[in-house]
Amino acid sequence: MTRSLDTKKILYFIADDEFFCGHLFDLALAAQKEGADVGIITRVSRHGERIQKAGFTLIPLQTLHRSKINFLNELRIFKQLLSVFSKEKPTVVHNIGMKPILYGSLMASLAGVPKIVNSFTGLGFLFTHETSKTRLKRDIFTRVFKYLAHKKNIISIVQNRDDFELFQSLKLTPPSRLVLIRGCGVDPQVFKDTPEPDVQSGIQVAFVARMLKDKGALELIEAIWILKKKGIKAHFLFYGTVDPQNPSSLSQKELEAWHREGLIDWQGHCDNMANAYQKAHLVVLPSYREGLPKSLLEAASCGRPIVAADVPGCREIVDPGVNGLLVPAKDPIALAAALETLITDADLRKSMGQAGRKMVEEHFSVEKVNAETMGWY
Repeated sequence: MTRSLDTKKILYFIADDEFFCGHLFDLALAAQKEGADVGIITRVSRHGERIQKAGFTLIPLQTLHRSKINFLNELRIFKQLLSVFSKEKPTVVHNIGMKPILYGSLMASLAGVPKIVNSFTGLGFLFTHETSKTRLKRDIFTRVFKYLAHKKNIISIVQNRDDFELFQSLKLTPPSRLVLIRGCGVDPQVFKDTPEPDVQSGIQVAFVARMLKDKGALELIEAIWILKKKGIKAHFLFYGTVDPQNPSSLSQKELEAWHREGLIDWQGHCDNMANAYQKAHLVVLPSYREGLPKSLLEAASCGRPIVAADVPGCREIVDPGVNGLLVPAKDPIALAAALETLITDADLRKSMGQAGRKMVEEHFSVEKVNAETMGWY
């Protein structure tokens, strides 16, 4: 049987191999199985061997700083990208993340790549902060992207309804080439629905994210203090690492101090997230803004109820009162109250966990999301 992508050469451009393996690996595998010749352009840190073992062409890229600009470094990246696109002659370039989208779209256009697909995994720091410097960067981004995105061979994918409507209101891209695909999906066979752990070990609450203030980490710490003062007992597990490239990053000293105080149990990086969710009773993410957080999809797939901020991305996954609770962003008092509700109500946790699992199976399976995305190749 003829495979649907057997004439395609697809290059994925993403800032680092950690994010690729965590979010796009399954999509690249699916494209490969459909017959595509697949290559990955990225900064290689921990996962180069895994990428090459999968049969992907690995094209190492020098460090692409997500928030800072060094003109000499940016020029070197432009030169390398233009050289790669001209030499490899891909039929599709799929850019993921803000800088890869800008740089990849520009260089792929200059190299004459037939189709460019841009995936916004969230609008992040650029759209959550209102400093004069950030506003200037946002203005530059919108102007440049609007110019690029009106080329007929460029498709823009956003992950939630709020971002879709924002793109429309700003007229960033023609409506016919703006696509809503909710997240990168989750494999229900890997993130299995399991009973919650024995309550005698204490209620376990998982916070899974990069250790950023923008993920609501400080509000969560304040909410934990509120719960402790009320005598509400729970064990808070923080999974994730600091991100020195992000202006919103917490410091390692802060996290280690909270860990020593017994306020949190900072686990750092975790290679087996399915096991981490299955050891938890509920999951929390009080983020300021998301694309569509994979951590919440994975938690729901494991049958875990969710407490999250009522912001773009999170509200795509949480149906309030059905599979979780939404609270106002930056409100530690409301966050503490929602956490207390689920910490103290086992029946509610169970019913919400079941509803979340059903939602994932019906709408967010990795097969469904991959098929939608590959349809635009």
